[in-house]
Amino acid sequence: MSPVNPKLIKDFRTPSLRKVKSDKTDALKIARYALDSWPELKQYGPMNEIRNQLKTMNRQFDFYMKHKTAMKNNLIGILDQTYPGANAYFASPARNDGHQKWVDFATTYWHVDCVRQKTLPAFIDHYQNWCQRKKYNFNPTKA
Repeated sequence: MSPVNPKLIKDFRTPSLRKVKSDKTDALKIARYALDSWPELKQYGPMNEIRNQLKTMNRQFDFYMKHKTAMKNNLIGILDQTYPGANAYFASPARNDGHQKWVDFATTYWHVDCVRQKTLPAFIDHYQNWCQRKKYNFNPTKA
């Protein structure tokens, strides 16, 4: 037994001008294809263990990525409700260690009162210290 794409058999040469559709003609067409393609056909066998593991890991990775994206979009929505328009200030890509500035910012300044309770110069100083501690670039205009 050998797995073959049905489209290959359907497109295989037909000796008749008419389009005859019956089980007998289909069986003859499959037999002709198998005889003509015998050297190229591979023997069917169950998937080996490594392929099964790879399929499982790929499904798990896809599941993880979908949930990661959903959680990231949820956090962006919450951040936009807390700090409307703040997403425009965090255009930097993720660092090599996976940290993103906007996520760290939302962790530290989780509520608007964390920023609002400070005066502007005090917040700029606190934000600059935070950027140095977390190893992010500081820009006083973004503060």
